[in-house]
Amino acid sequence: MDDGATSVADRRSRLGFLKPGSPLRLRRTIALAVTVLLLAWGVHSFTSRLTRLEPEIGVEWIDTPRGAVADWVVPREPGWRGGLRPGDRLLEIDDRPARMAIEAERAVDDVERDGTLSFRVDRNGETVDCPVRPLWVGGGDGSMTVVVTVPGAVRVS
Repeated sequence: MDDGATSVADRRSRLGFLKPGSPLRLRRTIALAVTVLLLAWGVHSFTSRLTRLEPEIGVEWIDTPRGAVADWVVPREPGWRGGLRPGDRLLEIDDRPARMAIEAERAVDDVERDGTLSFRVDRNGETVDCPVRPLWVGGGDGSMTVVVTVPGAVRVS
């Protein structure tokens, strides 16, 4: 008479759990491969965000029928120190007309390291020039290393 362990193995074998090339084994392999790829992509995305420096001026622009308006300006941040205030309507950035909030965001994103942006705004009917030097935030020194190991994986050098 068979013991319980042998009969379970026999049943699994008959159902195709252990056969090479079985559909269940193939699905499990594909699921594992997709999981590993998604995990690696997530780790890459996370580390790139940790190590990337981005310019920040502390101003939130919104689109209105009158054009882009500074919705809020964080005190003691570069935008505030440069003279921008809540309610300022954007006219120009670096002598180029700017009417939409996305234009201000792109200008900040495209500024060179140690560069200055010149915002010309309308404040209560008066034109005001505001030189703003962004603060570079985020990141580290880029030396972070993450190693992911998967049991049974083969390393290719």
